[in-house]
Amino acid sequence: MPRTPSTYPELQHFRHLPEVLRRWRLQTGRGSQHEIAERVGVAFQTWSHYETGQIVVPLGRLDGILQALGKSLDDLVIALAEIGAASRPAG
Repeated sequence: MPRTPSTYPELQHFRHLPEVLRRWRLQTGRGSQHEIAERVGVAFQTWSHYETGQIVVPLGRLDGILQALGKSLDDLVIALAEIGAASRPAG
């Protein structure tokens, strides 16, 4: 069985990665999906699938993605934690 956020509790925040990638691409103005895909070294379709969650981003690609978006690993951890906290039910 592949490792996914739903099968590994310690990866739960990573289920928000597609949302973070899309948000950052749009907020930073670093380019279209085509431009980011080219900088990262993946096909447009692959990048599109990263943003929609249809494909899990391989950890080996994460550094290049963060560089293309002008973000750090710290930025990613914070963004994922914030979205995770906001999506938890109150109480």
